[in-house]
This record gives sequence, C-alpha cells and structure tokens, in this order.
Amino acid sequence: MPISVFFRRASAQDLSPIVALYLEDTRGRTRESLDALLWDRYTKAFKAIDQDPRQLLVVGMVEDLLVATCQLTLIPSLTHQGGLRLQIEGVHVKNEYQGRTIGRQMLAWAFEYGQEKGAVMAQLTTHKSRKDAQRFYHQLGFEASHIGMKRFLKESIPLDMKEFT
Repeated sequence: MPISVFFRRASAQDLSPIVALYLEDTRGRTRESLDALLWDRYTKAFKAIDQDPRQLLVVGMVEDLLVATCQLTLIPSLTHQGGLRLQIEGVHVKNEYQGRTIGRQMLAWAFEYGQEKGAVMAQLTTHKSRKDAQRFYHQLGFEASHIGMKRFLKESIPLDMKEFT
C-alpha cells in the first residue's frame, strides 16, 4: 500500500539512523558499522557532503521515522554539450517499508531536484547481484547502457577521510 513520505536534506542527527539503514542491507552489513571507533569517519564524511554545494544527502521521513535515504551529486560535464549530470547513490529504503512506493517517490523527488538544478540526465550504479533493484530502476526509465567498474584505492573501508578535514 502506498505511503506518504516527506523528503528533506539530512541533518547531523540523522547520521545514526542512516548508517543503521545501510546495515539492514545484505551488502551494507559487510562494509558499514555502528562501532564508535568508526564514528569519527562517518561524521567527517557527513560534514564534507553537507558543506559541498554540489552534494545533497536526502532522507525520507514517515512522521518522525527515517525510512529512506539517498545521496545526490551534481557533476559538471563537457559531454552532452556541457550538460550537468545528477548522480544518485546510496539508495536505501527501510526493509519493512519496501514495496510501498517510497523508493519511487524518492527517485521522483531526486529527478525534480536534478531538473531544478539544470541536470540533463540522472545516472546511478547498482551492484550486478541486485536483480530486484535493477528491475526497479528499469521501471523508472533507467537503461543499462554502460558497464560500471570500480577500483578501491585503499584497503581499508570506509576510506580514510583525512583529506576532508
């Protein structure tokens, strides 16, 4: 059943629920942690995102409960005649709220944000094992037009955030 969600910029108080949301995910459990020893890294990363005018960390709220998040990045590009791109990353919906149109509403909100900023395209990556996510993104008009590749530059994950201090 559809549910109404309010989307807004994330605040520092949302950081713990966002990381907890990442931990609900099978892949997230292998790379995220609520360990206090790592909290400084998350805090530094949040501050870097929050202070960058081309970045927006979004949360979806149902009343006072954080149920969804994603990170939006505006990327200037020379391709597509100097077109601005909207990169969508870290899309997560709380497990018990999946299937209730929250992801669809969040991406519609992201598309509107991108259009308001002048973006000519939205792009994202999803892990090749996430078949349900791929079907979802196809339904929203995304095409698997490229092969995405990643290479970790440091062994430790999350990355050392010293460059953001």
